[in-house]
Amino acid sequence: MWLKFTNEIEFSLECLLWAGESLVGRPAYFLDFLRRSVYCVRVGLNHDPMDVASTFKPEPSVGLIEVLTRSPYARGNEMSVAFQDFYAEKYSHCYGCGKNNPAGHHLKSYWEGDDTVARFSPSEEYSGGVPHHVYGGLIASLFDCHGAASAAAFTYRAENREMGSEGEPIRYVTASLKVDFRRPTPMGIELVIKGRLRSIEARKVWVDLSLSAGDEVCATGEMLAIRYQQ
Repeated sequence: MWLKFTNEIEFSLECLLWAGESLVGRPAYFLDFLRRSVYCVRVGLNHDPMDVASTFKPEPSVGLIEVLTRSPYARGNEMSVAFQDFYAEKYSHCYGCGKNNPAGHHLKSYWEGDDTVARFSPSEEYSGGVPHHVYGGLIASLFDCHGAASAAAFTYRAENREMGSEGEPIRYVTASLKVDFRRPTPMGIELVIKGRLRSIEARKVWVDLSLSAGDEVCATGEMLAIRYQQ
């Protein structure tokens, strides 16, 4: 998707998301970053957006989280910000989904109706023993991160809270993960990971998981996640 800021200059949304990598974990700041990047273009400054992000220290603005998560670029009424983008900096180093881990998957999870969804396109280093098929450990890793993020999202909804709202953040850790490999998972195609709430009981959340390639369900999983207490 292209966002046209002037008659002559267009920025790719993906480019801006990459350039604002240091801010996407703080949604209230990220919209300020976008606005200031537009301003630099309009006044004719030839600055790289990453320079804007690294040199400017914006102040949080009231209501910006609500504006961002209900932006016109969101699909329907779903959030346009990933669950993982609300994680505190000190909890953002996970290999599977941490934005502060440069070698990780950077998995992003979102609402899709009452369920959750994430997407991942594996590169060749994730090949299993059979050529052109995905290593099973990657599938377990994707379930692990998406399941724990989904457990937190389900709990926020159950408590009628918005992610990023005041109060102690909700985080979950994996207590148990069962994976059934139903068929070989092909390389060269986007994988879709979905989560569905089974039940919430006190600090425990059970999540049903699936991973699909095209129209084929390649793996299913069951997770028991436990609410993290500091």
